[in-house]
Amino acid sequence: MNFESVIGFALFFCTIAGLTLFFFLRNKRLKARHKIRQQQLSEAIGSHKAQIALRENALNTYHFLRYNLDEALVVQPNINI
Repeated sequence: MNFESVIGFALFFCTIAGLTLFFFLRNKRLKARHKIRQQQLSEAIGSHKAQIALRENALNTYHFLRYNLDEALVVQPNINI
């Protein structure tokens, strides 16, 4: 082997190792970001589920007939549908 082929092989090996390290670190950083975003979305979903349950509970306790909504919901002729 001559000196130029050894240098070429070393340069090729270092390039491949550098690219592998770059993509490994990039993938690790993306996984960390994804995990944080997934946690944020899970918390938001939990909050929304709690809000839905609260609203559903409020609707279940609301008695439409007792508050006489038939009189409140009158036809309004000025609204064109």
